[in-house]
Amino acid sequence: MNQLIEQSKVITMLQEIEKELSKLEKQLDSRVGEKVKKDEYHLVKQLLNTETEISKLQTFAANAPSNSNHISTSLNSVKTNLKMSLQKTSFS
Repeated sequence: MNQLIEQSKVITMLQEIEKELSKLEKQLDSRVGEKVKKDEYHLVKQLLNTETEISKLQTFAANAPSNSNHISTSLNSVKTNLKMSLQKTSFS
């Protein structure tokens, strides 16, 4: 039962991260080609912090016996989207 509660917490956290990441990606996409501004620096920093949090959740999911495969796959997808967003953004 505890395991299901913990997995539910991870899934909820993942959904929150995905929503926040989607917002941040849209903000980054709208700024492609612009010069770096202070708020863009903070936006990228937020995205990198999000990636760190995702890595922590992946570690947790890897240690959870059941449904961890689904959680890890979802987290990998979020990480991939994050990296693609960062690559699309120009800072020159």
